[in-house]
Amino acid sequence: MEIKGSTLLKKSDDLIEAGLGESLALMSIESGKYFGMNQVASYIWQAMNEEVSFDDLVSRLTSVFEVDTETCANNCKDFIQDLHERKMVLAR
Repeated sequence: MEIKGSTLLKKSDDLIEAGLGESLALMSIESGKYFGMNQVASYIWQAMNEEVSFDDLVSRLTSVFEVDTETCANNCKDFIQDLHERKMVLAR
């Protein structure tokens, strides 16, 4: 699935998460694999507690972190696509 501005995103409920300071650790119940997330990735993950559009997510990120919209959108799209392929994020 191609991630677009209107794509709605929500994190999968099939993961266990634990905070590690400003970072986050996730474990996939299905695969048994662990994933570590830095501060920005953790922010993205928490923003997807409720369904959020890709455009809204990028807007939130640019208001919190010092990054331009184009760079943010490109990096965020790659990250979300990776999470979606790992079945960690639901997209519609």
